[in-house]
Amino acid sequence: MQITLRAPDRLPPPSARPALVDLVPEEIAALHDELRDYHAAFAPLFRREEQRRWALKYLEGQLLPLERKSIEPMADALVGGNVQAMQQFISSGVWDDDAVLAKQQELVAATLGDAATGVLIVDGCDFPKQGTQSVGVARQYCGPLGKVANCQASVVACYASVRGYTLVDRRLYLPEDWFSPAYRERWRRCGIPAATAFQTRTALAWGMIAALHARGTLPFRWVTGDEHFGNTPMLLDQIAAAGLTYFMEVPHNVRAWPERPRTAVPAATGRKGHPHTRVRLVPGAPAAQRVDTLAAQLPPSAWQVAQIQDGSKGPLVAEVAFVRAVAVRDGLPGTPTPGRLPACPGRDAGTEGVRVQRRRRHRTRDPRLAVGAALAHRAGHQGR
Repeated sequence: MQITLRAPDRLPPPSARPALVDLVPEEIAALHDELRDYHAAFAPLFRREEQRRWALKYLEGQLLPLERKSIEPMADALVGGNVQAMQQFISSGVWDDDAVLAKQQELVAATLGDAATGVLIVDGCDFPKQGTQSVGVARQYCGPLGKVANCQASVVACYASVRGYTLVDRRLYLPEDWFSPAYRERWRRCGIPAATAFQTRTALAWGMIAALHARGTLPFRWVTGDEHFGNTPMLLDQIAAAGLTYFMEVPHNVRAWPERPRTAVPAATGRKGHPHTRVRLVPGAPAAQRVDTLAAQLPPSAWQVAQIQDGSKGPLVAEVAFVRAVAVRDGLPGTPTPGRLPACPGRDAGTEGVRVQRRRRHRTRDPRLAVGAALAHRAGHQGR
């Protein structure tokens, strides 16, 4: 079936887009009192008066209409700016990072928190670099450039609801090469704690998801992400085991069963044969299918038009379809999660929903296989 799509391709990163709001100096001046109030919520978390002063100046600098928001151009443009003092504040200032993040999350919960529509979004965020001294810098895939390049890589967590969206946490990714003896001197210069262990991007994402869920400050039940995270079964299982619902992008070649295939523990063969203990697919069980194959088999009536998000030139809509499928885990059907589908008698608790849209595939574990409009709305959050 030919799928009609009127939504554009994924937007470039914010740094490559035109400004949505072009603030003029008069508007920035009018916001200054609000900025001071915002800064006042964090001021007690800085130990010294000069730290509090330069924290405010740094915030003011971020609102300036400058092409580059590094320390030197901001300090030069600010009234009372000082390049050396601001560089010291950022590079060697000491404060409780966890306390600052906790305060930020409290403010986000108070202004944007919504239990009905709250979504946590995990995504990669990369920073092109010219030199080799920045912590974690290496030749690796760089999202903003769309190719392998010298950059820093990170994983960020964002919160979105009908009230708005913003960042709530972040983790810097340290490539495996940085854990070799050749990088020890760089570790020392960058001040990396000696006990730091290597973590994949998906492990960093789960660390943020688990911490935010355990803290309970931000109300959310959904977790979304692109195919880098959606194609990691361990992460999906961790999210489901925590009682959360995921909605993840996956590659076309991800496989699933339309219905749960039969499995069994094979009987022992021969007198001296050791009994089998591992469950396997029974002989003749159907093979799992690619999700794009499942999509191609859907009748025209399965497709519906859904609004993804509001765009600058009107609503972004696409034709989407939702099907129930059984995930593949180590070549076998995914383990059913007890109590996940109490409201769906006769449904298999180990199934997932697959949302099909154009060239993208999304996987969701929702106890009620949530309505299409809600999932399309969450896809819109994910693309922001």
